[in-house]
Amino acid sequence: MLFECKHCGGDLHINHASQLFRYFSVTDARIAVLTNGIVYRFFTDLEAPNKMDEKPFLEINMMELDQVLVGELKKLTKPAFNLDELMTTAGELKYTRQIKRLLSDQMEKPSDEFVKFFASKVFNGVLSPSRREYFAGITKRSFNQLINERINDRLKSAMSGTAGTPAVETAATPTTEPAPAETTTAQTDTPKREDLVQTSSEELEGFYIVKSLDLLRN
Repeated sequence: MLFECKHCGGDLHINHASQLFRYFSVTDARIAVLTNGIVYRFFTDLEAPNKMDEKPFLEINMMELDQVLVGELKKLTKPAFNLDELMTTAGELKYTRQIKRLLSDQMEKPSDEFVKFFASKVFNGVLSPSRREYFAGITKRSFNQLINERINDRLKSAMSGTAGTPAVETAATPTTEPAPAETTTAQTDTPKREDLVQTSSEELEGFYIVKSLDLLRN
């Protein structure tokens, strides 16, 4: 692995990594890291052999740690290092990251090509400038509604787990005959530690919401 270190807060634009490009092409290293001590960008040669890619496959920000990415970072540690598996993971991370960024950009400001693609699937008329602007707004709203619906579905699915929570059974009070000896003994036993913990419905609701949001993020 090769590291090029900039000063804290320094610009990490790929145009400022000339040394890293040069050393990557003349060494056996397969991983290159450009960092300013806060942000770490990891590169490899997915596009062309022995030529460092211009876009990183992984980026870690020490001020905004993402536990999912930290898990990927662990694959670069010496005990877990496996070059073949790492190259497969690097490709998935790199292209997933780029596609997510493109989708995010399209959600905020759909491009003409993006709008034309969806409009052509639902509208057979001529796509005039005014009609294109009309479908641009619809495309953006559709994206946002779809995401909100997915979030709501996850929340509903998580919340439905509370429906199966068994109710606490109340022992019946004897009217005429005393309870059998073994029942009396069981009732006088010291309750287990976990039995003393009572979880409210509100706490369960909060737990399932957090769980569903975490699943959505992953």
